[in-house]
Amino acid sequence: MRPRTGAWLARPGTLLCSGDLDYSALEEHSAAATLVHMEERGPGHLARSSIAHNGGMETYSVRAAAVVLAGGASRRMGSDKALLRLPDGRAVVAAVLETARAVTRRVFLSCDTAEHAAQLLAALPDAPPPVLLDTTPGEGPLAALARALAEIETGPLLALPVDAPLVRSALLYAMLDTHTATGALAVVARIGERVQPLPALYDAVLAGAARAALAGGRRDLRALIEAAGERVCWFDEADARAHDPALLSFARCNTPDEWHALLERLG
Repeated sequence: MRPRTGAWLARPGTLLCSGDLDYSALEEHSAAATLVHMEERGPGHLARSSIAHNGGMETYSVRAAAVVLAGGASRRMGSDKALLRLPDGRAVVAAVLETARAVTRRVFLSCDTAEHAAQLLAALPDAPPPVLLDTTPGEGPLAALARALAEIETGPLLALPVDAPLVRSALLYAMLDTHTATGALAVVARIGERVQPLPALYDAVLAGAARAALAGGRRDLRALIEAAGERVCWFDEADARAHDPALLSFARCNTPDEWHALLERLG
């Protein structure tokens, strides 16, 4: 993949370079992993910590963080989409958190209220992640992301929507690698002509821009992508398919119809 930069759709409104790793080998995650060593990758690359489990190797980003955005009201679904159950019995929120933890050990859950957060944490089989409560519930994903960017202070943040339970860790690793290789402030997929603000990577440098956009009345993530300007690296559909051939990372469950379609893709 050759990274490409550009402004938001031509303005209508970590670690290793891609190809150095077999990302498909990193898909499986075990909560009972044991840290065995740290490897420093040359100038401009961060350390990866290698984890041994079940006879294989797993890799975490040392500096990267991830946030699962779960503060929505699920109005279109009619019930809490984060608590929907996949065929394997996991709640949707648990599946997304598991994938995030396969990529970085620094994972947050963003939620609107303490009561809602408690409901989601009760559905998790593993140790709960730190929770970031919305300063003003109902302000949308930009406000939640601004909170998370300020929390991490520095480095890349993988932003994952709670309604994308099939997100692939291979795609997330590729985004981290692209961030390191290019210095991009945002790494965002564009499937056909449709920009996918989530899942995506945003650098903590954008925290101020997120606050400014909110103060100006913006609530959508496009404001943050616009703020990154020429330092956006786009993954076109071919780039995304190189790491997620079926584009499962972008399968969402916002509505009952989308949920049934997602289940059909699981067979």
